[in-house]
This record gives sequence, structure tokens and C-alpha cells, in this order.
Amino acid sequence: MPVSEWIGDRSVLFEMSKITNNREVYVHNIGGKAPKRKLYAHGSDQLGFIVERLTAKTKGMKIGVCSNIIDFRKLNPPLLKDMFSPDWFRWEQAVYKPHIGHPDIYMGKNLIWDIDAEGEPMKAFYQGEKVCAHLKGLGYEPMMVFSGSKGFHIWLNDSDSKEMVGRLFSDFKEDNAKFLAKAYCEVVKDVFVEATKEEFRGADLTPVERQGIIACPYSVHWKTGQIVWPLDERNLNTLRELPADSQPIDIAKAIHTQPNGQLWTTDLEFSDELLYFPPCHTVSKRGMPLWKGLDG
Repeated sequence: MPVSEWIGDRSVLFEMSKITNNREVYVHNIGGKAPKRKLYAHGSDQLGFIVERLTAKTKGMKIGVCSNIIDFRKLNPPLLKDMFSPDWFRWEQAVYKPHIGHPDIYMGKNLIWDIDAEGEPMKAFYQGEKVCAHLKGLGYEPMMVFSGSKGFHIWLNDSDSKEMVGRLFSDFKEDNAKFLAKAYCEVVKDVFVEATKEEFRGADLTPVERQGIIACPYSVHWKTGQIVWPLDERNLNTLRELPADSQPIDIAKAIHTQPNGQLWTTDLEFSDELLYFPPCHTVSKRGMPLWKGLDG
């Protein structure tokens, strides 16, 4: 099954669209057209149209979402079919840019920790576990996602994020999105240091910046070809048993091996590695599982 078929599957699109709803969507075909931002996908049909329109079958494809939650409909964007038209460009300049930080548009923001460790993805996993345990100990409900490559993403839902940061969009008199993003960045750094007792170096602040982007869960990593996969309790326990020197391909193979031992693979057009994936129908209603420690 080619990557384009995974991304285009109805079950996969439906789960991705739960995340893209009310968020800016970013798409970049590596080696193709310039990255396209300021897209919207309120449902699987709109996301499917974007994927079909922008997918390059022989190249990797980045699909990202913004950490900001916005009421895109109030921005009255053009139809997606016009995404490369002059009307779309005029809308970006005249409507999107001046109004993206308006209180009537802004609905919330997620705290996201992007934890990478080049050549040592299991180190990033151990750090992510500590961050999750710290957050859960504070009464929050973190979610961990395998990035498909050298790291892991830790998400908090928008209500937990708002409570933890303790600052609201309305607290700032001007450039609200910029100053709220700074508050989110400080929390991301502080929590990482408190949880890991390590210097803040490997975690990336990009996802929580003013219009920060993170890889959309259930999309495919543009370089490795592995799925950006939200981890459930079984996946987490599987990773806890992997050797410390495991690489991204080992992680992908471990989490997508089914309980009965079955494993689905396909060749990648843009990589020498195999793509490991579960049956598409198993993604249906899976969502973003909550992180579970060894004690549940």
C-alpha cells in the first residue's frame, strides 16, 4: 500500500480531520511546490481534497497542524479548489494576516512538547515518559505521539493547556497571539526541566510559537515514511521493553506489530526503508489515546 493510499483512506482521514478541525493546516510535498499554509480542513472530505490535490506520489509529504485553535469559518476563506488562485492570495493578505490574532477568531491553544534525540530516539522516549508522568502527577491528561522519526510529541488538550499556563488570550492588550505564545514556551521549557532534571536542549519550541506547526497525528513522516502515531497503552508497554539503542524503524515495527503477531509492510517510493502500518480500519475512532504509566 503506497503512502498516498494510507493518507487517503477514509478511516485515516476521519481521525486526522478530528485534529485539523479549527486549525491551520500546512502541507509540503518535498521536491514539489512551495509549502502551502493557511489551509483549513473541517472534515474528512476537505482534508481528502487537500491530500489528493497536493500529494506527490513519489515524494515525501509533510502534513502539519497549528497549535492554535481558531474559528476559521469567521475568516470566510475562499473554497479550497481556489488555493492557488489570486483570490486566495488576496484573502491571505487582506483577511487572514490582520485578523488571525483577533479575540473573536482565537479559541485556544495546545501545549505541545516536541522532544527529539538525533540517533537516540529511545532517549527522547524516556524523556517524554518523564514529562508525561510529571504532567499526570499534576492532574493533567497528556497524550504521547511517535513522530515517525527521531522523537516524540507530548500533547495536552486545550483546556488542560489553558489551566496550566494560567494566561488567557484576553490578558494581553496587543499582539495577543505573540505574547500568549511566549507564555506557552516558558511552560514547555519549565516542565521539561522539572520533569527530566536535564537542560532544555533537545525539545523544540516551534509547535507552541505564535503560529507553531507540528506534524499531524496519523500523517506520514516526510523522510522516514513512518506514521506519526499516537501511542496507546499497548504501544507504550511495547516501547518500554525495546533496547535503548533502537532506531525509528525498530520503533515503528514494534508498535505496528499486531497482538496476533501480524505485521503489514510496503515499499516506499522515496526511501530504502519499509513502511510499517496497521490495517486502516483499526484507526477508526482511535483518536488520541491518553498516556498510561506502568501503574495505569
